[in-house]
Amino acid sequence: MQFETSPNGIRLRWALRGPRQILGFSSMLSIEESRREYVANDDVVAIHMAGDSLFGLLDGDPMRWKDMGRMLMQQEREQIDMVLGQIVGGLRWRLASTIRQLAALHGIQANKESAIHLRLTQKDLAGLLRVSRQSINKELTSWEAIGVIKLRLNAVVILDESALKKMAHPYPSSGRKEVV
Repeated sequence: MQFETSPNGIRLRWALRGPRQILGFSSMLSIEESRREYVANDDVVAIHMAGDSLFGLLDGDPMRWKDMGRMLMQQEREQIDMVLGQIVGGLRWRLASTIRQLAALHGIQANKESAIHLRLTQKDLAGLLRVSRQSINKELTSWEAIGVIKLRLNAVVILDESALKKMAHPYPSSGRKEVV
């Protein structure tokens, strides 16, 4: 979980980060300093590398810079998509979009045919989407009633991934191809 502290000292829940992501790269480049905190909800393996060492390694081979740039741009794109999914649109779409993206990053699935287990609290979802926990609970309870998900203590189990995908699409299908 990534938090940012605003200039007035308020701590804002910003986003969930996925595995194998490089954090703090923009700070090493001295791009607008901001105070960020990262809190792990599970065991993590974190590797800290001094910026000078990383830049020395990258400077030794221009292709590494190119690969690093592409990887960072892809991570940034995924993060922007996730944040937009949390802010723009109706709650149903935003919640479905966020759960799908988090399930892709953090979901556990025994095999292709089984349900996807996502360990995430309703309070965390409410913070990410900047709505009340009651609003999240109301929406998730309605999804559980129609068999899309199953609510567990501090977890959501996705039973019908295709139905969740339809709810995560901002516009009803009209036969038009999606532009990416």
